[in-house]
Amino acid sequence: MRTVFGLDFGTTNSALAVNSAGSTEVIDIDPHNLTEKTMRSVIFVDRENGIYLDQEAILQYIEQGGQGRFMQSIKTFSLFCRVRPS
Repeated sequence: MRTVFGLDFGTTNSALAVNSAGSTEVIDIDPHNLTEKTMRSVIFVDRENGIYLDQEAILQYIEQGGQGRFMQSIKTFSLFCRVRPS
């Protein structure tokens, strides 16, 4: 039987579920969140292309003085990139 993962990358929070052997479960993905079932939809990529997610992204962004790319509200960002004139 195959295993299928589902990712809901939301504007504010994200969640991950797995379906295996006919059973679906939402995975704990954030030990810093009270429910652990969701995490903030935040990504930080530093100058050395290190990738950080969730609370770690926020901490690294601050620690590195904003040197890199900090992304939140990804759906809004993606839409902006598509309609932006060149």
